[in-house]
Amino acid sequence: LADAVWSLPGGWEQARGALETLRPSADRAVTALAVALGIRTGNGLPVSVEEIGWAFRRLLEALGRDTAVVLVLEDFQWAQPTLAGMVAELCEGIRDAEVLVVRVARSEAAAPSGGDLVLHLDPLPRAHTERLVGLLADRAEVAAQEAVATEDELSRVVRECDGNPLFAELLLENLSGPRSVDQGVPTSVRVLLTAWLDRLPATDRAVLERAAGVGGSFTAGDVRALAEDEPALAGRALDEALNRLLRSRVIHLYGPPGAYRFTRALARDTLYEMTSKARRAAWHTVLADRLDGRAPGPAADGDLAHHLESACRLLSEADPGDPGLPALTGRAARALV
Repeated sequence: LADAVWSLPGGWEQARGALETLRPSADRAVTALAVALGIRTGNGLPVSVEEIGWAFRRLLEALGRDTAVVLVLEDFQWAQPTLAGMVAELCEGIRDAEVLVVRVARSEAAAPSGGDLVLHLDPLPRAHTERLVGLLADRAEVAAQEAVATEDELSRVVRECDGNPLFAELLLENLSGPRSVDQGVPTSVRVLLTAWLDRLPATDRAVLERAAGVGGSFTAGDVRALAEDEPALAGRALDEALNRLLRSRVIHLYGPPGAYRFTRALARDTLYEMTSKARRAAWHTVLADRLDGRAPGPAADGDLAHHLESACRLLSEADPGDPGLPALTGRAARALV
């Protein structure tokens, strides 16, 4: 909210002038907002969060009586409960003023109140993503005075960003030759996604970790098979978590009933990389055991080989002396033949 005040053409002076028209409450409103902005102390008088919210609402009302006011709050998914509550009360309390409050947040943020108008922004279509990546690359080339990416690298950025402009820009910044599995998700993207993951409910994150172990697409049955060691996902808890993740667009329906896919491949990759190699090896082994009992076919055989090979590689890296490794290696070799 402080940024909103300083973004006014006249800054604090304009805000104070607007508040001073609100007699008889002008002095208290000016003091409360000045304390919130760090311009002055409270002179021994306490200024509560509620009073700061009231003063800011009065400021918007004063400004909105003369001209339409648009307040844009970006990255609102990071808002602490105190700020979120203050903004909600502000929206409900504004009277006799033309004020539009826009809260920009990722889709997995907490659901807005019933009276809010919600506009969902879907990922960019592929054609638009290609155009955006091309423009970003052109801008980077002008700044660097040299080519920054090959056509293959730009195609990879288009594919991996999943229509997310921010990820497209960060992936372009991290181009340094083909990104191998060992290089993993670029640090700048990983930091953003890790911060988001840390805010998820524990059950939702546990579901996503296991889903990432399956792959970019997965079924509820796959996740349930990997959740037998997690009491928090027993009963209906797993289905409820999947429904929450669907509503927040972290995953989406894909293929037959009960099948899902990560909305962002980079989120899946980040989750997978953050899980220990030993745990991933165990999960791949469980998934391979499930596939072993199914009817053979090209798709099933390919999935079986993938899970056995992954389990073998990860276990050999995590615990080369594991007594079960030779048998697992044999299974992987037979599946790959």
